[in-house]
Amino acid sequence: MMVVQTFGKSFDDAPNDLLKGAARQKRKAAICSMLDSLLVHGWTGTISDLSSNSAGKGVLTVQIANNITASTANNELSDLGHDTLISADAPFFTALSGMSVGARIVFDGQFFSSDADCIEEMSLMQANSMHEPEFLFRFSDVRAAP
Repeated sequence: MMVVQTFGKSFDDAPNDLLKGAARQKRKAAICSMLDSLLVHGWTGTISDLSSNSAGKGVLTVQIANNITASTANNELSDLGHDTLISADAPFFTALSGMSVGARIVFDGQFFSSDADCIEEMSLMQANSMHEPEFLFRFSDVRAAP
């Protein structure tokens, strides 16, 4: 997504924090204008993390563009109210468990609305959000890319 690169540069070039915040708000508007819905179907990406949390639920991070990921939360506390962690009874769990980091996939699911970024982003630092956003995502299907 060129939006991240464009507004990441605006963020870097801003001479003060006020203008850095303005760059993030402009990026938010651009992201919102690109998305018809928070629901996505048939997106492709590459698995960059496939693991489990301490409770045994699946954690999945998918690179959807250069330095941009869609990801489940990685712990129960961060997942409260979102239910993104992948349980063993998810319909796609068996297929996903046979995959590995680097696998190309096709996936469906949903992003979550956010006042800060249009869709919820999980970085702790604003600079990371602007350069390497990790968008919170609930996967509803994952399959191997053809």
